[in-house]
Amino acid sequence: MDQTREFAQQFHIREEVVRLLLGRGIDTPQKIERYLNSGRAYFSDPLRLKGMDAAVERIRRALSSGESIAVYGDYDADGICSVSILYLALTEHGGRVNWYIPEREEGYGINEEAVRFLQREYDPTLVVTCDCGISALEEVTYMQSLGMDVVVTDHHELPPELPHCTVVNPKQDGQPETCNLCGAGVCLKLVQALFGMDYAEKLIDIAAIATVADSVELLYENRDIVTEGLRIINDRPRAGIRALLEFSKSSGVSSSTLAFTVVPRINAAGRVGEAKRALNLFFEQDAGRIREVVEELNAANAERQQLCERMINELEAMPDFREQLRRNILMFYGADFQAGVTGIVASKLCERYRRPVFLFCDADGVYKGSGRSVEGVNLFELLTACRELLVKFGGHSQAAGVSVLPENFEKFRLMADAYLEERAFLPSGSETLYDMELAESAIDMNLARDIRRMEPFGVGNK
Repeated sequence: MDQTREFAQQFHIREEVVRLLLGRGIDTPQKIERYLNSGRAYFSDPLRLKGMDAAVERIRRALSSGESIAVYGDYDADGICSVSILYLALTEHGGRVNWYIPEREEGYGINEEAVRFLQREYDPTLVVTCDCGISALEEVTYMQSLGMDVVVTDHHELPPELPHCTVVNPKQDGQPETCNLCGAGVCLKLVQALFGMDYAEKLIDIAAIATVADSVELLYENRDIVTEGLRIINDRPRAGIRALLEFSKSSGVSSSTLAFTVVPRINAAGRVGEAKRALNLFFEQDAGRIREVVEELNAANAERQQLCERMINELEAMPDFREQLRRNILMFYGADFQAGVTGIVASKLCERYRRPVFLFCDADGVYKGSGRSVEGVNLFELLTACRELLVKFGGHSQAAGVSVLPENFEKFRLMADAYLEERAFLPSGSETLYDMELAESAIDMNLARDIRRMEPFGVGNK
């Protein structure tokens, strides 16, 4: 008996689906078992993450002695979900906790003005960052000079020098189960280490939303998080999420529902309004207030959609747009581009033209950009190769932020294009990629049901 037929009989799935799995590298009984039955049972020991034991010890000490704790996040969906997870977990365990999410105009990550605000308003002795901080060497040092201990939890690529404090970032470990966690996934592991898996399970729905939002691979523990989170969202959604889901026509919530209904509205708060409004989706219990929040997020999302459509039309009408399509990378600056939507517009252009895209706007005399990439092109590695021309940069393989001086912009574009040329990158145009061909006779409802067993779908599991 060949392997395909053997696995089909062992796992009670069609041979066509086995061929799909084998083609995607899920090629042993152990891998197939985990893939088809992902969930809580496969969660790894959080204390295997470097720095986790020190983070747990410091946070427990702060909780037991009643210290003032500040949770510092980011303004995108992953950052908002990360702050929500830590704030809910620490306050429910008696912590004196305040949170801070910068608005987009403050820029990504930690800034000194925000640190001074924290000191003035809350005087924390412990700051826990989430979804940011790994590149904040100077800012962490500044916080420490003010008497604050710092625990950094992040998932972005590691800079040459880490902040001199406790750091929990799965990229330090390289474990396949956890190395691609999003920021909220790292926070969930911290909560698991602090309070156990039974408590952490109460917050998996929030981590699932962030995992889908941040476009990390839905493999290993990311897949487990989204699988468990979707079960909770379908069975007993928290009030704010239930209200948002009323705008979905689906009879059941899938990863696609999160990606196209929930995530854009959470992101919209940070793109065209106040990121902190979206926190109420996870905190608020009053039905009237929840309704107001959902209406605000819907309005922000509609505004975001209009901005994106207008910006794409303006870009494609630029005189040099067609000329740039001859390059390996698309890179544009616009004095009127809005920072709140450059990332999502870059993502849409990246998908449409199948090559990396960077869009820049003006930020006090510096060009500030958002980049999105395609499979096979690691943006962080590209930016590292061009670092001599850059003011600063950060992110991960498929999404990154970068700042460049105006006089270096064209040099950066040429260097990035040459970097891809040297690696024989070929823009794939509008071709459609697929796994396999099927005979018409193979297509029936049984096949459809078996393919549904491959959910949740997303990055790394199309």
